[in-house]
Amino acid sequence: MNFLLNERMLLEEALKLRKIKDEKPTHTFQVLIKHFFKEGLNKTEVLLELEKFLQGNYKYNFVRLESLLRKMINSIHKNYMEIADDYKYRLNEITQLSIPKRELDVITALKKTNGEEDLELQKFAFSILVTARLKNLLRVNEEKLDLFDDHREIIKDAQLSNEVKTRKKRMLFELKEKGLIEVPLKITSTKCKALFITNDTDKEITITDFNNSILYFLKWKGEKGIIDCAKCNAIVRRKTNNQKYCRNCSVDADRELARNRMKTNRILSSIQK
Repeated sequence: MNFLLNERMLLEEALKLRKIKDEKPTHTFQVLIKHFFKEGLNKTEVLLELEKFLQGNYKYNFVRLESLLRKMINSIHKNYMEIADDYKYRLNEITQLSIPKRELDVITALKKTNGEEDLELQKFAFSILVTARLKNLLRVNEEKLDLFDDHREIIKDAQLSNEVKTRKKRMLFELKEKGLIEVPLKITSTKCKALFITNDTDKEITITDFNNSILYFLKWKGEKGIIDCAKCNAIVRRKTNNQKYCRNCSVDADRELARNRMKTNRILSSIQK
């Protein structure tokens, strides 16, 4: 995913630790700007608060960033000018996304011309569905448009094979022909619309790990070897039969095991003496 889903958590971390996320520093600047506007500050005051925040941070020099920050402040201020107060500068706080069964049934009905299921097209459609539903939740006025546009990111999220990636335009055409999406008439526009999103409220699949959302679909379809991390609940492909953790938690678990082993050895050593 290339958009920020939980701005509130990022803001709390930034204010508490005076820390900027290195992977995407503009995300931290974005939530800070929204926070300062929400506090009632004007554009000049917001810029001054950002300067204070960056003081002492050797990685992010305010002088070099001033032009970018001014553009971000002006853009965010403009985007929210005509938004009702209830939604103005509201922070995104998406921790999960539910997919109803009827939408999944539409996806699993996608087949090749020979009647076999088209798993790659299904994965592509599921990734489109997740992206469009998330974009609906992220809209500042809660108007549901069911739009998606970043096709490269959608293909990445779908974890398609290298051979299939070259089929992007063909897959979009196939989904359009089947009535699942609407493509723009203007060549310059990349915004497409998902037509198979419903207002159903049942929760056939609930996604909490957005870095691997496609694995929820594959697990729902019955693919073996997909587990939830016993520690952080992230969804992962199991590499060994006894794997219980994701990669990050596995490192932490190994360290804890090593510490406990050393502690036990010290106790035994002291007893023997």
